[in-house]
Amino acid sequence: MKVYVTSTSRFEHTGLRLPTVRILDRTLWGPDSTKGGPEVPEAEHVRAALAAWAGPTTIDIEHWNVDQRHVELERMTEEELQANIDRMVDTMNLIRKVSTAGTFGFYSLPTLREYWPAVRNIATLLDRWQRRCERLMPLAQTTHVNYPSLYTFYDFDIRKSHTDDWKRYAEANVELTRRLFPKPVMPYLWPRYHDNGDKPYQPIGYDAWLMQLQHLKSLGVDGVVIWDAESFFGRKGYPTWDGTTGWVNATKFFLNQQGGGESQRTIVPPQPLQQGQRRRPPQ
Repeated sequence: MKVYVTSTSRFEHTGLRLPTVRILDRTLWGPDSTKGGPEVPEAEHVRAALAAWAGPTTIDIEHWNVDQRHVELERMTEEELQANIDRMVDTMNLIRKVSTAGTFGFYSLPTLREYWPAVRNIATLLDRWQRRCERLMPLAQTTHVNYPSLYTFYDFDIRKSHTDDWKRYAEANVELTRRLFPKPVMPYLWPRYHDNGDKPYQPIGYDAWLMQLQHLKSLGVDGVVIWDAESFFGRKGYPTWDGTTGWVNATKFFLNQQGGGESQRTIVPPQPLQQGQRRRPPQ
């Protein structure tokens, strides 16, 4: 299993030297943009953001809400939801038109990350989750690869059951992604506990991090992508990393276990559609 790091999270100072997945977010709307724009970005800004990069790229657009749940909670209208989905599709199509090299996928879409439905295995919640993801089939038809998010919410050291819960959470998210959107799966991991959990921004320890890597390998994912914003969190007083950090050494051990990492499975772009032809959703 190949282990990547994002272009915003270099870890060379820790001794980790990993291949890169590039992240593009608000820079799609121009180098001075502080947040994404209300409409599809202009081609010249997209071209500048892509530059000469021809590797794997994650498109991270989080200001256009595409979760059906917000319609159900009356936080947005059905028309607003569909408009956001259309903007996402149009943006990825523009990116693919500007850059014919490299591979592209959305961060944490079209699989909307869920924790408790996966952990508790409640059929009604799982069905509702699947329907929300199915609504995003148009996004999946524009991408080469899936980048689901499997960030960690609950401290493994507090309760042993949190380890089993995380495994069920990972299994359910990976399984749903494969079933609905059968393309390579490369989950995002974060070596800190999520701020919506019980240990915000604190590092995940050696054993827990190694468990996550090993479990994802056992699930047969095509790779994992490690994200962090070390300098930002360091300025806020949270831990930073060096060669003695637990999760760093767990990653090194994992890579050494598999001989430095396997070659990345080739990500094959979908074939272009002929005029008048529609891409069939996966069965």
